[in-house]
Amino acid sequence: MSEDGHVERAVCAATTYKRKPCRKWAVAGSRFCHLHQDRSSKSLWYDRGLVGILATVIVGWACCRLGPEPEEVHETHVAVKAIGETVPKMGQTLEKVDRRTAETESTEKKVEKKSDESLEILRRMEATQTEQAGDLEREYPLGYVLFTVTGRKEVVPLDSPMDKVLEFDWKSGNYSVRSTLDQILLTLPPCKLNLLSNRPPSTISNYTIALERKNRAQYKIVAFSKVGLGLLATVVAITDPNTIVAVGLVPLRRSVPNPQ
Repeated sequence: MSEDGHVERAVCAATTYKRKPCRKWAVAGSRFCHLHQDRSSKSLWYDRGLVGILATVIVGWACCRLGPEPEEVHETHVAVKAIGETVPKMGQTLEKVDRRTAETESTEKKVEKKSDESLEILRRMEATQTEQAGDLEREYPLGYVLFTVTGRKEVVPLDSPMDKVLEFDWKSGNYSVRSTLDQILLTLPPCKLNLLSNRPPSTISNYTIALERKNRAQYKIVAFSKVGLGLLATVVAITDPNTIVAVGLVPLRRSVPNPQ
């Protein structure tokens, strides 16, 4: 306030890009007008980026050229400020999208690799079945199924017509595999024996077979005693880290000693 009681209004201390003074009045308690208040080249550069700096220079130039700031210039400044704040968020969103895309591609490659491995296992079982057809038919005159115990402790079955008679529920995943270099312990999934169409199927579950990892190793299960049948497991082939196993029906009167 001057000596004659007149209230003096401070002028904005900012200058335009042509080094001309800003024609706005300073905000009360500040050296700058509301457009330039708390603004510096450093804070603009780090907080707003190049877009924010250019937008602020353009709006400041327009403000100084037009004199007192019109309402539309103020609205333009607000819109530019919003854009400057949105650009970094868009960058973060794009980074997240790229990361998720990379994760999806990695998962797809793993699934594709696993599918290729399963296809190779099936082909190997088909070849083994063809090579040992005579031996398997003599060993299992009542029928058998083939499956592979993989190095990942999973079971890959080979489809056959015998599946309708000796039905193992592999798809449920309700089985477990424990293996070492010398032995395989396989807890079988629930199994149904559909022997006679006029009788309900016989069912077994939670049976474990213990097989040595060597060719022709065998293990017998007294499974369907009511109909005089058991299950005999035989190691048919070893293709490290996988083991091909045959399980089939045998009469219980047949003696197959289990390893002690």
